[in-house]
Amino acid sequence: MKKALIAILLILSTVSICYADFVDKSKVSEIANRWFGCDDFTITISDDGTLYYVNADKGGWLILSAEDSTTPILGYNDSGSINIEKMPSHIRSFLGNYSKTIEEGRQYSLQANAKVKTMWRTAGFRTKTSTGKLLKTANWDQDEPYNLYCPTVTENGRKYTALTGCVATSTAIIMRYHRWPERGKGTIGGYTYTSDYNKKVNIPSYSIDDHIYDYDLMPLNYTSSATTAQKEAVSLLMHDLGVMFKANYNYQTGTGAYAEDIQDALYEYMGYSGNAYHLYRSACSSDAEFIRIIKAEIDADRPIPYGGSDPQNGGHQFLCDGYDSKDYVHINWGWSGDMNGYFAFDLNVPGQYSFYQDQSIIVGLEPDRESSTTSNGGPIVLASDSSLPGYKGITITNGSLESKSFSVKVGGLYNLDMNLAYNGKLRMVLSDYRGNVKEVISKEQSLVVDKSELKGISEIKCQISKEYALGDRVQAQYLAKGGTWSTINCFTDYASFTNGIAVIDTPFILTEDSYSAGDSF
Repeated sequence: MKKALIAILLILSTVSICYADFVDKSKVSEIANRWFGCDDFTITISDDGTLYYVNADKGGWLILSAEDSTTPILGYNDSGSINIEKMPSHIRSFLGNYSKTIEEGRQYSLQANAKVKTMWRTAGFRTKTSTGKLLKTANWDQDEPYNLYCPTVTENGRKYTALTGCVATSTAIIMRYHRWPERGKGTIGGYTYTSDYNKKVNIPSYSIDDHIYDYDLMPLNYTSSATTAQKEAVSLLMHDLGVMFKANYNYQTGTGAYAEDIQDALYEYMGYSGNAYHLYRSACSSDAEFIRIIKAEIDADRPIPYGGSDPQNGGHQFLCDGYDSKDYVHINWGWSGDMNGYFAFDLNVPGQYSFYQDQSIIVGLEPDRESSTTSNGGPIVLASDSSLPGYKGITITNGSLESKSFSVKVGGLYNLDMNLAYNGKLRMVLSDYRGNVKEVISKEQSLVVDKSELKGISEIKCQISKEYALGDRVQAQYLAKGGTWSTINCFTDYASFTNGIAVIDTPFILTEDSYSAGDSF
């Protein structure tokens, strides 16, 4: 009995050692010394004690987690500096997601997995090899000279030229990268809004058919020596985009617009591909999948609009324009280049501990130079709602997995596109534990889901001929833009079910990490 009690106590003491710990300043200094190759830097911790900011005297900065249960280095750049006091709200909001994740880990005594432990042991060591890619995008902003053509607004008795807004600025940077189009088309505007200072503002309609966008007059970096022609060229583009997105123009509180309007507006007025679509981060099965999509877009020379929101700072928009060999994503904040850098998109914690407030990207945004594409909605995800009772992902209605002949119902199928209906196809597949399709097990059938609609399909006949293996699942796929089949994942903000039926109901752990004795999963 004594031996058993001692063994239990030893096990409990070993487990307690695995809990996450606060990272002290000496550890941060050690990592920064490795990274910068010197000790000429200053370290500041955030007010909530979750993040460390390190500024090198010679230029360059690091952001580190103050808890050892997450990825250690959260952001970096080899030039510039971090000004905490003047940090704009959209950057503060993005970093706030890191802080929330770290706070959640502390609350639940989250343990570092084997991968994170290795990352902390090697943090700061840099390799010479680089397999990343960085697109050359403009370091533009929202105020002068970019807002010269924006409307005048009255706030607290004073008149201001409104800011362009982050949606217009980030989109203009992408258009400057593609240098497309040469001119606009159609009539935009013709709307009224109430400003944040309770003033009615009318934006008249006007044609942009004769608006020529001279990208040669739009330098990547504006300085005090910019000519009048250069200032007017970029301001014309920014103003047209803001009106196109029906922006609510303000100055002190910022100009607001909806990122969901970007792809459809550029398709209609600027000659961009109709195959672009809005993808919410929560619709991806993992951070790794989300990062793979971003990297594929960068590899295809497509800078990516990236948006999010939070209750304190509202909506924000910026763009991703690169990645490094360790899957850090390069962000251009649209703030004159300030704090542009590489940021971690995977903190290596379980999904329920991650905070990504309504974050989304636009996939496939590129010029349609041949005008050969058609517009379509999507992506399609699995969600649930009281308006569609009886549908909880994929469920068997007739037959059985054992017989390999059965029928399923699928729902609710939700179209994330707020502007366009989805008109395509759906099929059922047998996938392995990594999501690779082993076999198509149903006929293709038409699928029409209106914008923001939730619907269910009650009867899909399935027949399996392959042998089952541990981890195999029955899943649904839809025909995505570009003609590729994509697995229908759960919209995790709402769904309380998985995106497939396990054919062998036995739990297992999927990992690509190597573990040593005593490591925690």
